[in-house]
Amino acid sequence: MPRDFAPMSRCGRPLLDKIGRPRMSIVKRSDGHSAVAALAYITREKIEDERTAEIHNYRRKRADLVTVHTSNWDGEPAELWNTAERAETRRNSQVARSHILPLPSELTDDQMLTLTKNYAGWLAETYGTASTVAIHKPDGKNNNWHAHLLETTRRIQRDDAGRVVGLGEKTREMNDLTRSSKDELPRSKVELIRRRNAWEDFTNQALEMAGIEGRVDFSAYADQIEEGRRAPQEPTQHLGPKAHAYEKAHANKLGTAKGRKAALNAGRRARNAAAREALDLLVPTDDEQRDDDLDALADMGGDMIAAAKRTRRFMRQMGMSLPKRRPTPKPEIAAAQATSAKPAPTAATQGLTDEQERKRRAAIARRIAQRGRGARTR
Repeated sequence: MPRDFAPMSRCGRPLLDKIGRPRMSIVKRSDGHSAVAALAYITREKIEDERTAEIHNYRRKRADLVTVHTSNWDGEPAELWNTAERAETRRNSQVARSHILPLPSELTDDQMLTLTKNYAGWLAETYGTASTVAIHKPDGKNNNWHAHLLETTRRIQRDDAGRVVGLGEKTREMNDLTRSSKDELPRSKVELIRRRNAWEDFTNQALEMAGIEGRVDFSAYADQIEEGRRAPQEPTQHLGPKAHAYEKAHANKLGTAKGRKAALNAGRRARNAAAREALDLLVPTDDEQRDDDLDALADMGGDMIAAAKRTRRFMRQMGMSLPKRRPTPKPEIAAAQATSAKPAPTAATQGLTDEQERKRRAAIARRIAQRGRGARTR
């Protein structure tokens, strides 16, 4: 894709598109997980779970740990999360929320620390929860700077002097599936979007204070494409630890993916490349008009073309320079686009009369009934 047509953020700044997206999962006791084990993992420490007397040791992984801090709690992190475990008595309890927050590699360690502290402070102010944050640096294979944030599912209780006395009520709004109206999102989904947007805002503030031009945008790809800020593309699926381990164990010598998710991602990346090519054809960098380009464009489908045109409109609104638009495609190409999506055949298109169509449907119904009787007799 030409440089002028790189993805744009909501404010019109260049988009830092190599960064990941924030994710949140629940630490569930019914899955055999515990908050203390999660804490030991993200902080790369050796910690005892006082409820089960089990010791979790991840000190061997300390090479990627940058720093750790805890917000809205007066004691040590291990004390907080053992308290969280004791507060839950059910075998299917949700004991913590685990966040993975992407960090721009352009920030320094101190700027990343300030960014995560600001976000953890916002969670404490908005929901009354306590959090432990651990910043991890890349392992050398990629540029994946990120922070793990472990958040309580209960609000912190304080006495009149402001001292922490324990954990109180659950943050029920994060599990609330009620809707204010039929067309609205559930309350829990609204809160998730609110958190995602808050992390985006805090990250962009950190980038602005650091004097970095680029910005992040964690809105849905579909929204970015609809608003013309990104070339049409399909998001790939996150593999996760289990799928990643499967790929690592079963990939052949050529490195071909074996798993379902990896194969799905490979197909989506190929289609995304075709979408970027469609955008290049719509906005050429020179005055060459080639029939083979237009033929390729016609083969790529109308949806991609429409999304690329929305990108042009957004760039025009932001005052960006636009190359000369291509002329209207030739009639034969326009006809190929119009016939690319054929409607499903009907009785009329198949050349059947109404009586023939009625008999055909009756025959299908008889066959279905006969199969049902045969299954009952067996």
